Amino acid sequence: MDVFDNILATKRRWRFRTIPSLWATFMIHKYCSRSHPVSKKNAFGNSHIWQKMRKVRDKAEPHIFWLINLENSSMWWDNWTGKGPLASLLSYTNNSPKVLVKEFILHGNWNIHKLRGSFLEDIDQIIMNVNIRKHDIPNQSIWDLTENVKYSNKTVLNMFRDLKPKDHFLSKVWHPSIPFKVFFLTWRLWMSILLFDEVILNFGKKIVSRCVCCTNHSNEFIQYVFMESDATRYIWKLIGTHMGIIHKHIPIRGWFNHWWQQRSKNVIHKQVLQITLIIVCWEIWKNRCSCKYGDQNRFNFYKMKQQIIWNIQAAVHRTFPRCKLTLPWVKYYDDMMRLKPVPEAIIVAWRKPLQGSFKLNINGSYIHENGKACLGGTMRNDQGDFIMAFSVQAKCSSNNDAEAQAALFGIKWCIQNGYSNFNI
Repeated sequence: MDVFDNILATKRRWRFRTIPSLWATFMIHKYCSRSHPVSKKNAFGNSHIWQKMRKVRDKAEPHIFWLINLENSSMWWDNWTGKGPLASLLSYTNNSPKVLVKEFILHGNWNIHKLRGSFLEDIDQIIMNVNIRKHDIPNQSIWDLTENVKYSNKTVLNMFRDLKPKDHFLSKVWHPSIPFKVFFLTWRLWMSILLFDEVILNFGKKIVSRCVCCTNHSNEFIQYVFMESDATRYIWKLIGTHMGIIHKHIPIRGWFNHWWQQRSKNVIHKQVLQITLIIVCWEIWKNRCSCKYGDQNRFNFYKMKQQIIWNIQAAVHRTFPRCKLTLPWVKYYDDMMRLKPVPEAIIVAWRKPLQGSFKLNINGSYIHENGKACLGGTMRNDQGDFIMAFSVQAKCSSNNDAEAQAALFGIKWCIQNGYSNFNI
């Protein structure tokens, strides 16, 4: 819950910083009348909302990038250079939030004389590399973790979520062709949190219930119901024997691992190996609950088998709509095992331009996490002879922006060097 709380606080801060509103104006006058929202320190008595927004400040602000148009961005505290606030790069004491970027712009360009009188040479270069855009619109803010530069909660999730090493077997529990309730049951079974006797005992409540899945009426434990009862052993043998998987008396996690470690012959067989275990567990659970809480007196093995096979076929068809495998189960499985992938070859070649012309090939790559990009390209004549190549670093907001800047760089080079008859 703390992760989602931080996500909502980040979204609230984004709106506070970028979208003019009565609420944002009120918060600025209440908490930031003499300071900037980025530099504001915590104080006793601040509201819960403000404390939450300040808590996520250090993670949210580096990703709020301001495009300069000749408006009122803070010279010291807004991230308009792509390097973070200038106040964090310099140790000046006079970093007043009242100093605006537009004070260093003269006639639509940077006032170089004023910049050199106020900053060190390396900082001057960083500032002069920032493009000044249109002069008749307010400054624009972008969220540099998305391609469309718009805020997204999805990108914020990875900022606050503690990523754990991927559990290979636990990831097998889920498959897009299986309904949520089915694989959620398997997850609870893997985690041993189904409400059976041993789980309830952990809460200090001792109960004794009898298994309804067979005539022995043994104590109802997870291991017994899903692995060791007469009914479940019959179902596992009925489905698994033809697949070459022999039922074993091992813990349920070991049974899961044994099943999922089987080698697959093709992609359809791989899916069947993964989902069959999940579907069988679901049918065992359904029949157990029908016997315990419904009108069913015993496990209906024929119905269980048909439901398991039908669900497997439906799941495979959802993933591979053109799959023509048909029941019964023995024929379905044998035909599936004989399937082999058909390789497809696609010719990839460079096409020559028209005679007397040149071809400019460009590309751009972009990293969402830090906004860094690399532009590259090469130009050849109609015989394929090499003319030039370039590779430069840039600051972009999306993959499309990187591609466009690479094309612009190549076009400018061609024009400057007298190449007019070229295509991209």
